[in-house]
Amino acid sequence: MSDLVTMPAQASPSARRVRSIARVLSVDGGTAWLEPEQTSACGHCASAASCGSNGLGSSGSRLEKRHFPLANSADLQAGERVVVTVDESSLLKASLTAYMIPLVVAIGAGSIAESLYGSDLLSLAAMSLGLIAGLLVARLVARRLAARGELAPHFLRRAAPGESCNAD
Repeated sequence: MSDLVTMPAQASPSARRVRSIARVLSVDGGTAWLEPEQTSACGHCASAASCGSNGLGSSGSRLEKRHFPLANSADLQAGERVVVTVDESSLLKASLTAYMIPLVVAIGAGSIAESLYGSDLLSLAAMSLGLIAGLLVARLVARRLAARGELAPHFLRRAAPGESCNAD
């Protein structure tokens, strides 16, 4: 699990950032490609057999592992473990974009259709179209956030041997 840290000089002194450990997969010019490490707690607790996080979200069941780019200003090499951070408010913006926009547009479209026409079938159709429209709007907003660099991780330091996300 990721934990929160306060970055002294990156943004504002009070900026809260989420810290996580990632492994450098490859280096391509000035870009290092990273893969986030699964936390040691996942799959190792007493509830591992019945836990939902060990199902669809586990690394073995993913169609493609999540890789992300990082500017390689620290001369990182493939195989190294690094600590990266993301601004907490950026994660909140990304979550609201991904979940709230489609939900609000779908419910809004369904409510308007219900109040205008009073038909369940038309309300269902409006909600479906609202969901599609909301997903398209969310995609545009996410692209804008990414283009501004708000979702980009930042290199903090190289990870110590045996360090996990939960270590301070």
